[in-house]
Amino acid sequence: MSELQLICLGMNYRTAPVALRERAGLAERKVAALSAEFRTQPSPCHEIGILSTCNRVELYAAVDNVAAGIDQLAALWSQQTGVCATEILDHSYQHIEEATIEHLCRVAAGLDSIVVGEPQILGQVAHAFETSTAQRTLGSLLRTLFQTAIRTGKRTHTETEIGRNAASVSSVAVKLAADKLSGLDGCNVVMVGAGKMGKLALKAIRKHQIAELAVVNRTQHTAQALADEFAGKAYGFEQLGGRLKSADLVLCSTAAPHTLIDRDMMQKVMARRDKPLVIIDIAVPRDVEPTVQQVAGVHLYDVDALQNFVDEALYERQKSIPFVEAIVAEELENFAQQRRKLTVRPTIAELRAKAEMIRQQELRRALKHLPDVDESTRRQLEKFSQSLVKKMLHRPTLVLKEHAENGQSERYTETVRELFDL
Repeated sequence: MSELQLICLGMNYRTAPVALRERAGLAERKVAALSAEFRTQPSPCHEIGILSTCNRVELYAAVDNVAAGIDQLAALWSQQTGVCATEILDHSYQHIEEATIEHLCRVAAGLDSIVVGEPQILGQVAHAFETSTAQRTLGSLLRTLFQTAIRTGKRTHTETEIGRNAASVSSVAVKLAADKLSGLDGCNVVMVGAGKMGKLALKAIRKHQIAELAVVNRTQHTAQALADEFAGKAYGFEQLGGRLKSADLVLCSTAAPHTLIDRDMMQKVMARRDKPLVIIDIAVPRDVEPTVQQVAGVHLYDVDALQNFVDEALYERQKSIPFVEAIVAEELENFAQQRRKLTVRPTIAELRAKAEMIRQQELRRALKHLPDVDESTRRQLEKFSQSLVKKMLHRPTLVLKEHAENGQSERYTETVRELFDL
């Protein structure tokens, strides 16, 4: 089989509007289903890894045919979301080989995020690696790619200033809210959702002297835990309408698969109010029906609106970008070295397997001529034969790895395969 190539088929906030991203999103159950389907039809993709967040979906693969691999990824993606493959391809980007490696490293480093340097993406890449590992869709090539990207992200946040006081999508949403409301002091805030994004938003809100905080969530005890941490009150979804009546700002970040706030609800709420309401929906899929924007007095912003909002700390983080890109370049070379080592692994594995087969055959033959040997001696003969084979193979294995690092593995691999009849 020819050497596998790395590809990426992805869609993010730059290439697709939120309306399409929420349709094309891959929740964890869809990731599991896609992975299961892949395992039944592995060719032309031999490995896949899936990164799915609010702002991007990216499918990575190791393939023996790039065009056929892209088509298979688009078909698998379409099958799980109902978005036709053509629409996916029209709003996606494709990377091949080194561009794929560089892209995932830049993603993990926060260089491809809405908010440059935001730290949450590194955890999301690590989660994608863990999930794909659990789904048994990664091979040695993609495993090395994800490990390289994760190491890049970690180095970025320890060796550069890009992660210092880094903003997140949640904190930028709060800054947008403060801008639209001329400050948040004295405001009544409703936080819809009690997950990580909601907690990050409340950490940013804590810097302001708000009047009242209400945390609304599907499970009341989760809402209560977050409300207690930020001196607020907890409510269930059934109480959401009542909380909206007195709110100045509503922040939404649930993982609900459908909208929670629709136009009918907001018309009833606004009929009882005499002041405007700012709603910032950073959830994907969205928590707020887009037509809510048409209700008089409501100012609705979704996650795409954040792209046009200038973050005050962006300049400081941008100064660190050249240092981050230097780390990415180093890790690209590290990956190349690791990849060269991978090229000799099959030969080394076959060599060891053949040697082990011969060892076992010869040991059985020897023991047939020693019928009276005791169990202790048998164990000693087993250890002796294993040690002998290990020491005999040590030098050939070492030489193959050394020449793989130097990019000269092909000639030595062919020689070993010929000498040992592999």
